[in-house]
Amino acid sequence: MYQYRKGFTSDAESHGHGSPSIRSQRLGAFSIQMSPNPPPGGSWSGSFRLVSEELAKHRDRVDALRAACLDVIPGGEKDPFYDDIFLLRFCISNESLTVAENNLRETIKWRTANAETLNRVGKGGPPPHNDVVGPFCLAVGLHKSLLDGSPFQIIRSGITNAAGLMEVATPEQVGDWILFQREEAFVICDALTRKTGVITKLVSVNDFSHINFSASMDRRFFKGLGLSSKASEIYYPQLVGMGVMINLPSWMSAVMSLGKNFMSAKTLSKLRFCPATTLNQSIAQCPVASKILSEESVPSFLGGLCGTVQLPHAPGIIGCLNGVPNTRSHPFLAPAATTDRRTTALRIHAREHKEVFVGRAPPTSPRALEYSVNISDNHTSFTIEKLDRKSL
Repeated sequence: MYQYRKGFTSDAESHGHGSPSIRSQRLGAFSIQMSPNPPPGGSWSGSFRLVSEELAKHRDRVDALRAACLDVIPGGEKDPFYDDIFLLRFCISNESLTVAENNLRETIKWRTANAETLNRVGKGGPPPHNDVVGPFCLAVGLHKSLLDGSPFQIIRSGITNAAGLMEVATPEQVGDWILFQREEAFVICDALTRKTGVITKLVSVNDFSHINFSASMDRRFFKGLGLSSKASEIYYPQLVGMGVMINLPSWMSAVMSLGKNFMSAKTLSKLRFCPATTLNQSIAQCPVASKILSEESVPSFLGGLCGTVQLPHAPGIIGCLNGVPNTRSHPFLAPAATTDRRTTALRIHAREHKEVFVGRAPPTSPRALEYSVNISDNHTSFTIEKLDRKSL
């Protein structure tokens, strides 16, 4: 069985179709519930919506929206990109036709100004500012898909160096880096929507294993998250189905209290909190995950079986997400050219092994490594070794 952290309880109840649910109690001001089965005829990537039914329901609003924005739609009434399905998303997400019109106009303007970048990212290329943001956030990206083909994004917050990142990047750069990555997911979801006739959405899983409290509470980083969240609501309506938070720390309510000051209410309403730890258990035991993911598609750090990619520069090390080792448990440090006298804290349990990766310094500027060790009793022994291999 899964271990439940302090502040969570589980109970089973019937949903009328023979399956129990896992229900978590309140987390700060957030009440959440996850069920192992979608509603009858439903979809795990979000609320189930047939394109044909939604177009029939919103026919008048879609036509009115097109007429209102005809002066900015590049191809006019027959534009192949800004078609009925594209406009439908704006009508579903915005009750007010005025808001839908404003958002569509802003989207067309933004897409026109960033056409080259969006085309690159949509094909799997790097987002803007990747040379600055990327080295600190390598463990973020799309990974395989859900059982229904919906895109599946993984965010390993525990090994993302938010504090280090904000020493070299602005909140605006971080916001753009996150926002533009939506394009690849949008391209996938749009193609599936048109193929299946069901509005397909993105599902993300945010893994908080190994998270550090002080590093995760950087207000500058949250500002960047907030900028991307608000822009995504304008440019990518109906894209995000839900965000699942897993391996939660006991102080998660503090993170959410800070996050709600920067992120929109719509974004927060899509968050789901899974009261489980997957560091040493199979995700197949989770009645929620087993309904939406195959065990083979889930990385080993989330309790799955995926982990067969051998990294060419470090034989024997397995990495499912952007080549980052599945066993990595500490944040990415600053590049070697950066002077960094801050410390990285590691908690090492009995019989546990952890590695600290430090960027190579130029020969003319040797790097000194300082460390201190605190032990819990007089019977503890430890070793510290220098590993001479390429930094990951």
